Amino acid sequence: NVEFKRIMKIGFLTSKYSFGGGEHVMLILIKQMAELGHDVQIYTWEPEWKHIEKDININVNLISNPPIGWMGKLKSIFSLTKSLVKTKPECLIVFSLYLAEVALFSTSFSRVPIIISERVDPGCLPTVRIHRSLRLIIYFFCQGIVFQTTPNSELYIKKIRRKSIVINNPIITRQITTTNNFVKEKVIIGVGRLSEEKNFTLLIKAFEKLKLPDYILKIYGKGPLENKLKELIFSMGLEDRVFLEGHVNKLDKFLRNSDIYVLSSNHEGVPNSLIEAMTLGMACIGTDVPSGGVRTLINHNYNGLIVPVNDIDKLAQSISDLVYDRNLNLRLRNNAMNISEVHTAKNVTEQWIYFLKKIIQ
Repeated sequence: NVEFKRIMKIGFLTSKYSFGGGEHVMLILIKQMAELGHDVQIYTWEPEWKHIEKDININVNLISNPPIGWMGKLKSIFSLTKSLVKTKPECLIVFSLYLAEVALFSTSFSRVPIIISERVDPGCLPTVRIHRSLRLIIYFFCQGIVFQTTPNSELYIKKIRRKSIVINNPIITRQITTTNNFVKEKVIIGVGRLSEEKNFTLLIKAFEKLKLPDYILKIYGKGPLENKLKELIFSMGLEDRVFLEGHVNKLDKFLRNSDIYVLSSNHEGVPNSLIEAMTLGMACIGTDVPSGGVRTLINHNYNGLIVPVNDIDKLAQSISDLVYDRNLNLRLRNNAMNISEVHTAKNVTEQWIYFLKKIIQ
């Protein structure tokens, strides 16, 4: 397809080089698009992006002022507009509402189409009216929106849905397990920011309820509830069985040999850590979050188990099933690995490029 092969000048507006799932997905897209020969322009306040691989065609444009406070936002709008006018990208991709308002003004002045990627469950946004109103304004005036799930897109009016597309997340893990017949360590793992929406309190309480012999629980991540979770672990006498492991850069090596992955969240978009755990052949449990993000990945009782949100009894029972029914455990993790055929970086990037070219034409 000649049109698909047309080289584009694609801009990405970002701040942190690497932190959460959204930043990881953006980094994959940046590298994939650059390797396909597209002229990738990064606009950022973070000089760390200057260290991105130099052997592929990526240009980093540093902007002078981070958008902190009203004066900072005005300065950043001016700085970004100046950079966009100078470099002339054919579109600008933004993964953050925090950056989207700056991008919206700058792209209006520089006449660059803006594409917003929805990274959270919009049905679970803060109830503060200004947040919801700001999101609607940005979506109304931008040229394209990428949702992670169909239920998320259906929360918006037709005018917004007509200029949107649903694209799943790519696999973040670089090394994919090809065989899955080895014995797993007796470790249950949770991954995510230590915050209310991840509901690690539920996971810890479900683990304590089972009193599993020999198993330990490890939770990877940092966040505001770290001290509260430590207190909970201490109060339950679980200091030698539940461990808060903090943030690690190469999570796959910890997931690969562990037995069970549990996503205990109250709400999510499409969880990258769940994709990674399934790809690496873990027996996975996920809560039935309202966005439908878990159901896009797990077919219940085929490649994983789905439990109701905040249901300690169902979660504990599902963990117990995977611990004691080894045939079920092995079947689920073998089937889970098939997700790697669908969520490849190549497939996801091709969907993005198709959508971008519809907007740019």
